[in-house]
This record gives sequence, C-alpha cells and structure tokens, in this order.
Amino acid sequence: MTNIELIEKIQEYYTSARDSDYEDARINRGRKHSISSKTEDLIAYYLLKQLKNIEFNFLVDYPITYRSKTEKTKSGNFKSKTIYPDIAIVQNNKIIAVIDIKMDLGFNRNFDAFLKNVLNTVTDLQVIQNATYKKIDEWNNKTRESYPIQFSKDLKWHIVVVSDQNISQNKRIENEAFIESICSDSPLNYYVLTRESHPNGGMPIIQENEFTRLLNNL
Repeated sequence: MTNIELIEKIQEYYTSARDSDYEDARINRGRKHSISSKTEDLIAYYLLKQLKNIEFNFLVDYPITYRSKTEKTKSGNFKSKTIYPDIAIVQNNKIIAVIDIKMDLGFNRNFDAFLKNVLNTVTDLQVIQNATYKKIDEWNNKTRESYPIQFSKDLKWHIVVVSDQNISQNKRIENEAFIESICSDSPLNYYVLTRESHPNGGMPIIQENEFTRLLNNL
C-alpha cells in the first residue's frame, strides 16, 4: 500500500460515512459513521506492508492495564490504570511503540495539557514495563483472561495526525511550535500526513516526508 492509496482510502471512508448502510430513500442518516476505527486498522495494515521485513505484531485498540508508579488512590495505593492505544507495536511480547492517531487537529485545540499528559504516561510506562492486556469478545466486551505483556524501557509514542485542518491557522502555528519544543529530545514524535485541505471532501497535499519520517522512526 502506498502513501497515496492510504489517503485515498481515508477519503473513501469520509464519503461512505455520509450514507446509510441500507439503500432506501426513507432512511436518512444525520451524523456520519465513525471512521476513526477504520483508519486505525488501515494504518496498521499500511505499516504491515511497508515494514514487511521486520517482525512486528499489532494490537489495535486493546485494553492494556498497568500499575502506575506516579499516581495513587485516596488510600495511598498506586493506581491501576487502563489505556487503549490506537496501535501498539509489539516485538517479542514487548510493546516498543504506540501510535496515537488523530483524524485532524480539531480533537484538541490546546496541545499543552494533552502532550504533557502523554509524556507523563510514557515516562510511567518506561519505568513500570510490566502490564497485562485482555482480548475483546464478539460483543466488544473485555474477556476475563489476562495476558502478560511488557513495555520497552525505550518506549516511543508516535502521534500521527491525518490532517492539519479543522483548527484556526493561528492556533495551529501556536500548537506546532509548542509540539516541537516538547517532542525535541523526548520519546514523543509528531507527524502530520496531509495539509492545506481536509480529506473530508477536499484534495489534501500529502506530506511524503512525514510518511518517510514515521517509517524511519519505527
């Protein structure tokens, strides 16, 4: 799968999300189908094809539980926390990287608190390392059995933004300057795959260098 094919597929998701799954003029859809989960699967498939010479497994939207070393309950015990990484990249039963996918910059117009929270989570996971995950059954519920897994002490967290749209230009410039200062010399990496126009009805400019940078950092 190429970079162009990936973006074109996301554009197809946006187009089809407007339609009902059933062809009948009496069925009129208001809000669109969610495309974020489809994009998670798509990017995992893209990475699988691009990195075919490397032995990876992917956990997509799996619940992963760990015992925090920084946050405590009211009784003074360390908190049990569960995260749902969009894509966790696993090598030899160890999570070496997490990919956090955002469809555009409208999800959070103030990156300050968001990035600091992510950085705290990564730092916690690098220290803890031991965790468990549970599989999801056909009804989207967590199964009872837990499976052990580890986080790498060199864990990397990749924030992948599909589009730089759905935010004002001034706020985008402000956020990206802050992002650069936070991600520099840290386990966080930030990528924007398209610019200028939204894949939802537009003709975005694909940032080939960002795709290359992402693949090189994995």
